[in-house]
Amino acid sequence: MDKRLVLLLGVIVLLGSACNESREYSPYYAACIPESFSPTCATLKSYTACADNRIVIRDCLDNQTCSNGICRENTANDCVQDSFVSACVDDGYKYICNSQNRIEQELCPAGTKCKAGSCIADDSCVDGEYISSCTDETHYTVCRNHQIVTESCGEGAECKDGICIA
Repeated sequence: MDKRLVLLLGVIVLLGSACNESREYSPYYAACIPESFSPTCATLKSYTACADNRIVIRDCLDNQTCSNGICRENTANDCVQDSFVSACVDDGYKYICNSQNRIEQELCPAGTKCKAGSCIADDSCVDGEYISSCTDETHYTVCRNHQIVTESCGEGAECKDGICIA
């Protein structure tokens, strides 16, 4: 009878050790043997460990995520320069793959804006302040509705110094 009572008390203690602070059962508070324990990921940012013969949850570092029970450096921002396709963050910045093979934001140079992943000449303008220029002998640029557009001089006219002359 003594062996059954000791065994019953042992089971009760073991089950009680698997409860968390709220007295709810949790496998993360169960007993474990350090030599045979295999860590798992409790969440994307934490893993299980065996400490003092109990399963505990440990957090990964800020720049790490858990994969197969091991915290690893977050590779979400890794890239390969040869195959990286740039995209615009907004009009002024684009994403690039830097020399350390990490994705970062790059400011577009003055007078350009980001379109389709590239910094291109800004085609916006201020009406009344824009100075027209010839694009060839029969076409010139002008500012209309805050956009630079190219227009034709028309038949028999030629562009000189940004204006059409008949």
